[in-house]
Amino acid sequence: MLIAIHQPNYMPWLGYFAKMAYADKFIFLDDVQFSKNSYINRVQIKNNDNVKWLTAPVKSSFGLSINNIAFSQDDWPNRHLSSLYGSYAKSKAFNEVWPDIQEIYNSIDTSQLLSFSNIKIIKRVAKLLEIECDLLLSSEIDSRGNGDDRLISIVSEISKSATYVSGSGGSKYQDPGKFFDSGLGFEYIKFSHPSYLQSGEKFQPGLSIIDAIFQLGWVEVSNIIRKSII
Repeated sequence: MLIAIHQPNYMPWLGYFAKMAYADKFIFLDDVQFSKNSYINRVQIKNNDNVKWLTAPVKSSFGLSINNIAFSQDDWPNRHLSSLYGSYAKSKAFNEVWPDIQEIYNSIDTSQLLSFSNIKIIKRVAKLLEIECDLLLSSEIDSRGNGDDRLISIVSEISKSATYVSGSGGSKYQDPGKFFDSGLGFEYIKFSHPSYLQSGEKFQPGLSIIDAIFQLGWVEVSNIIRKSII
């Protein structure tokens, strides 16, 4: 069994969904401390060669966990929709995907918490990409510790013999030996960021998946995600 764990980011990048497609179970790490102006509440999009941030505004958050963060403004979904329309109205797959994007943003209830909103968006996008993966919340799993110890505890609670799947960035701070010593497997997902035709002249990796969706459509994005896992 392959288990991946990640914070519930806002409309995340292609690599996030690649990890979901690769794993058997994906756990939203929703009860760790929130970092303001991280990818949990903002993401980048592209308009020609101009890269800009879409930021979901949140209330003062010092010391709070992700699943306790509330929005500070009510109109941001409409403002983000307007930004997306202005950036992607001329993109190749716009007419195909725009009704789905509108549905996603119109369904956001800003009286609910950031983690709820992000998870709702991710689930809807994953469904449209036909990614089938069991989705769980860390806040609903009995676990303990911090850092690697917390991840080991979460994975072990689900399966004593599972393999934890880490992104390549985890190599900076994770100790695979700890997982092996606990009887778990450990591997880094090998994701090669695909290139595709963007607006402008220079390709910009790491944008929100929404950039690829507007350019390619749901089926092709689903295909390139799977082909990019090497």
